[in-house]
Amino acid sequence: MNRNDLGDCFARCYEFIIQKDLDSGFRLIHGLIIGQGEIEGVEHGHAWIEVDGNVFDLEYGVHMKVRDYERLARLVIKRTYSVEDALNYGAYHEHYGPWDREIFNEDMKGRVVKK
Repeated sequence: MNRNDLGDCFARCYEFIIQKDLDSGFRLIHGLIIGQGEIEGVEHGHAWIEVDGNVFDLEYGVHMKVRDYERLARLVIKRTYSVEDALNYGAYHEHYGPWDREIFNEDMKGRVVKK
C-alpha cells in the first residue's frame, strides 16, 4: 500500500485502527462531507475515528462528540468499519480507502454542491 502525504486522512486512520484490539469499540469512518473555507461547497471523501460517541479526526487534530462533528462536517454519506472490517477491506483492496464508490469515484472529484 502506498501512502499519499497530501490529504492522508485515510492512511492515518487505517494505520491507527489496525493497531487496536478487535473488540476495542474503535470504528474507522469513511464519509463524504461538504468542504468549508477554501473548499466551500465541494464534496470530498474524508476519514476519522469514532469510539464511545466521540470523534478523533487525526488529520486536523479535532476531538468532539459525533453529533457535533457530523453537523460541522456537513456529512452526506457515512460508512462505518470495525477493526476487523478495516483489516479485511484493506487487505482485499490493497489500499487504505475509501472502499465505497459512493464515498469516492473518479466522476465525483471536486463535485460542487449547492450551499
